[in-house]
Amino acid sequence: MKNSIIKSAFVLFFSLFLFQTINSQQKNYSELEWQPELPKLGNNKSSFLVGLMPEDKKKMETLWNEIGEALKTEQNELAGTYAEIGYGSGYFLRWSTREGFILIPYFDQHLIVDFSYGKVEINENSEVIFTPEQEMRGKGRRFVKTPRIWIPVKNAEFLVYKEQIASFGNYYGGFDKFNGFPRKILCDECGTFARRVDDKKNDVKNSFLAPPKYLKFIKKPISGQITRIGKRWKTKNRTASCCQFETDVSALPVSINVGRKQGATRNLLFLLINAGNNFDQILKITRVNEKTSEGIVFRVLDKNGKENYDGGIYDNKSESYNQIPFPPIKIGTKVTTSPIVQ
Repeated sequence: MKNSIIKSAFVLFFSLFLFQTINSQQKNYSELEWQPELPKLGNNKSSFLVGLMPEDKKKMETLWNEIGEALKTEQNELAGTYAEIGYGSGYFLRWSTREGFILIPYFDQHLIVDFSYGKVEINENSEVIFTPEQEMRGKGRRFVKTPRIWIPVKNAEFLVYKEQIASFGNYYGGFDKFNGFPRKILCDECGTFARRVDDKKNDVKNSFLAPPKYLKFIKKPISGQITRIGKRWKTKNRTASCCQFETDVSALPVSINVGRKQGATRNLLFLLINAGNNFDQILKITRVNEKTSEGIVFRVLDKNGKENYDGGIYDNKSESYNQIPFPPIKIGTKVTTSPIVQ
C-alpha cells in the first residue's frame, strides 16, 4: 500500500512537471521525446518520454550522438552500443575509448529521468572501468549509482556489470530462475542483461566466453537430443505458456540422451533447437535415469486447436499475428537448457 501511494505521488508530480514545462516554454509534446537510432532494438521500444530539464536532455542527446560518431572509427572490439530491453525498466549504454560512456536508464516502459556519463578505461583483465563525470542523481528506479566495473561476455555480445556476473552465469547455462526463460516473463522481446544492439557485433575477431577471471561463474548448459518419440495427446497445462497461465496444449512424450550423469533433474526445462518458437513450447523432464531422461514436450495450441505460434506480422483487422506451424519433432532434434547457446 505504501509503495502504491509513493508511486502515485511520483506519477502526479511528474505529470505536473511535464504540464508546467510544456506550458511555460510552449513546447510541443514531441520535443520531450527521444528516439535513439539503433540498428536493432526490441520491437516494443521505439521512442521514449524524457523527463529531464531542457539543458540535460540536450546534453544527453549530444553525448549519445558524439559517442556514436566515435564508434564509427573505434578500434577496440569491446566498445559499442548496448541495451537491456526490459518490460518495466531497462537501460541504454554506449561507450568508446575516445569519448567515454553514457548510461541512460528508463522505467515504466518509456520514461527517462536520469543519466550518467564519464570516462572509460580497460584494464589487463579486460574489465571495462567507468569513472563518472556526472553521476546518477537517483531520480529513477533502475540505478542509484553507475556500476563501475563491466565485463564483456560471449564475444562481447553482452556487457554485464560485475554485480551481475553470477546471475549471468545462470542465464548462460539456463539454470535457476532462467530455466525455461523467457516464458516466465510477460514479453518475448525482453532480456535481462545489456546486449549489443549495433552493427559491430559481428566484428569481434577473438572468440571468447568471458575474461579468464570470470569463467568460473559461467555455467555450462546441458544439451542433448531426442532419441524416442511417443504418442501425442491434448490437455491443459501451465508449463508451456507465458507467466504460468493455464492454456490448451499438445503433449508429446519423448526421451533424450542426457541424464543424471550430465546434471539432468526432474522438472528441468529444455528448449528445442530449430523446432519453432520456444516462447510457446517447452520440454519438461519427468523421469531421470543415469544417462537418459524422459519428458514431455508441451506446445501451446491456437484457437483452432492447431500447433501454431504467432509470427511477426500483426493484422489490425483481425487483431492477431500471422500463424506459423510448428515443425514436426523428430528423433535427433536437439535440446538445451540455455536460452542463448543454440
